[in-house]
Amino acid sequence: MNKAIFKNHKYKDNMEKIFYYLNKHNFKYQISSIENIIFDESLIKYCEKNICGFYKKAWICSPEVRSHFKLDRIKNSKKVIIFKKIYELKESSNYEKETKDFKELLKGLKKLTSKDDLLFGIGGCNICGVCTYPNSPCRYSDKVIFPLSIIGIDVLNTATKNNLEYDNGPNTTTLFGMLFVDIK
Repeated sequence: MNKAIFKNHKYKDNMEKIFYYLNKHNFKYQISSIENIIFDESLIKYCEKNICGFYKKAWICSPEVRSHFKLDRIKNSKKVIIFKKIYELKESSNYEKETKDFKELLKGLKKLTSKDDLLFGIGGCNICGVCTYPNSPCRYSDKVIFPLSIIGIDVLNTATKNNLEYDNGPNTTTLFGMLFVDIK
């Protein structure tokens, strides 16, 4: 991973902290470019099926998410840090524990990002007790971590294209996130 590509990044010190954080918490990561991120708008239909129960209940899981948070600006990103964490499952009930852990790690990572960076991960939002959607703007747009699925990122094919294994064997779960940086 060539971290030197961030030497002229306007938040260089933050980038060093981000790489330190990813290494400290045993994330595997790859630095990539927007051209290596595969978008598939048809994936958004899975959000619309509301399998998780969050769709249309929070700003980040709404049809308006792209316009409300101006998410299409990620396509102007110069670099993307694609990261994953592999969890070994000792019993099937661990999945909830692992996703909770991953979300906590994402919150820690979010604190290191600049206001211009966009962080994507898993699941819905639980910052507020009750979301303001759809009546008022998001109160905590600076703390939001967006689900990869809501923007139509094909995680499987993006991981493969960027030499990050998606399937890491039996009794494991692999959770992904992406940090879009240097957005113009």
